[in-house]
Amino acid sequence: MEAERTRTRKEVLCPLHGHLTVLRHLHTSEHKVFGDYIDEKIKVQKIVYYNIEECTICNGPFIFSTENHQSISDTDEELLWPEMGILPKSVPSSVRKYYRKAKMKMANDAEGCAHDIRLGLEAICNDRRAGTSNESLADRIDALARKDGFPKLIKEMMQVLRHIGNFGSHVRVRARIKPKHVPAIDMFFRAVVQYVYIAPVLLKDFNQYVRRPKNPPLPKADRVPLFNPKVEFEGYRNEILQDVATVAENGTYVNGKQGDNFEKQLANDCQVRFAIGTSSGTMALELMLRADGVGQGQRVVTSAHTFVAVVEAILAVGAEPSFVDIDPDTWQMPAGNWPGDVVMACHLYGGVSPAVNSTARLLYEDASQSFGGALGGRALGTLARAGAISLYPTKNLSAMGDAGVILTSDKRLANRLRALRNHGQTAPQVHDYCGTTGRMDEIQAAILCEKLKHFAEFLNARREAARYYLDHLRDLPLKFPMALPESDPAPNLFVVRTEARDELKAFLGSRNISTGIHYPTPLHLLPAYRKKAWAKVSLPHTERLCAEILSLPLWVGISPEQQARVVAAIREFFGANGRAV
Repeated sequence: MEAERTRTRKEVLCPLHGHLTVLRHLHTSEHKVFGDYIDEKIKVQKIVYYNIEECTICNGPFIFSTENHQSISDTDEELLWPEMGILPKSVPSSVRKYYRKAKMKMANDAEGCAHDIRLGLEAICNDRRAGTSNESLADRIDALARKDGFPKLIKEMMQVLRHIGNFGSHVRVRARIKPKHVPAIDMFFRAVVQYVYIAPVLLKDFNQYVRRPKNPPLPKADRVPLFNPKVEFEGYRNEILQDVATVAENGTYVNGKQGDNFEKQLANDCQVRFAIGTSSGTMALELMLRADGVGQGQRVVTSAHTFVAVVEAILAVGAEPSFVDIDPDTWQMPAGNWPGDVVMACHLYGGVSPAVNSTARLLYEDASQSFGGALGGRALGTLARAGAISLYPTKNLSAMGDAGVILTSDKRLANRLRALRNHGQTAPQVHDYCGTTGRMDEIQAAILCEKLKHFAEFLNARREAARYYLDHLRDLPLKFPMALPESDPAPNLFVVRTEARDELKAFLGSRNISTGIHYPTPLHLLPAYRKKAWAKVSLPHTERLCAEILSLPLWVGISPEQQARVVAAIREFFGANGRAV
């Protein structure tokens, strides 16, 4: 018992300032030592972590000792080099020289110290052959250094350590380092070398014990997810499993009765003549364009503020997108006059796009996020020549995997669509079109048939959840999209707009509340497309919207308690930041 006390509580010299302090045992972790990192003669089976509790100068820097020694002073000098400021012989000379330079410059040259730390990090990454540099992560470090100062830069660099294998060889740090930060830099750099060359498997423990708070945080509440499609399954588990079992026992998994039943049931509910099931929403968009011969030399007018699948489908048929700016009030694609062009009207967030009232040679709808909504009593997806709907697991009507559907009242178009999704066949082994594989499988069709029976219940739950947010957030400095007259929205996402989007997102994350951004980058600015001639457009309303929107948790079955937590956290954020509540 006495030996245990000696090991778990001891007095040692502070490694930075030389004063006496007391350490308390926090954590013991098994670690196998490899000869590549430490001399094989040194036998270490465990590493014990300590936290400085009574050091008023250091305020809790990271430090460690080994289980098999009674005090720091007794321990092998090489093994405890982070405390003594000594590098083990196993550390490569390319790293050693930068560390020594940084150590020498600590007293009077903070800028030079930071420069040598940067070079040391580069040497570490080069020596480990970590691959290509992660520019986005380096840019984040630069941005944090400029915006929030050095302490957050250090925190971000600790996150870099956790992903050192993917970090790359170019670390760019442009912070103005103050002399008071130099001890922290030195300790950080020594920890870098220790964890990269001595205990890489313990990177996951690094953030947990660096600058440990004096009082442990309270246990977090359960996370409020952004989506939870499992709730719909749990509500009708027996029925869905029985339907899936029926398909499995039947032995027909493609082009069977379940697919036919779903198409007929959906067409009847939407008051449209035909519904054609597809393998995904993206495939529905592509087939819809292909069936009408949209292709090379044609342009499709659409919004840059939507999911990338729209552009993928347009490019897949050989056409080019032509982007228009959003309406700043509805956040949707506006109506226009394009008599010689094809128009793809994209309904977002459950709302209705004014673009369905456009003049065009061919007018289509992407109602993936607004299925169940209506305009003037007519279902979205039935207002144009044809409408594509994604049945992805997070959508209003959702499969348990990928699936999609096309709605149309044109019989000839429906026949072409059925042929194109099945390798262009109009009869067995008769291929009249250049088709593809885009069929909905029988299991997804069976699940959708069951969910369609309860769709009104699901949609009502979404609408009630959206009303709750609106009623409890309307007095805050948040913006909401305006609905069109005579429209009946079907909320798929609940999106708010604020200039403090990033700060609010981070704050909600700290409260264990998930959020999303739909979508952070307009399509014309995505790396895959921004160099294309058709992407060189100016869309100021779209670009500003993408920088300010935030999606709050919304799904069928979200509880009032969960929504109350979201609302309370948002109100706390605006109150804490001095904004009017």
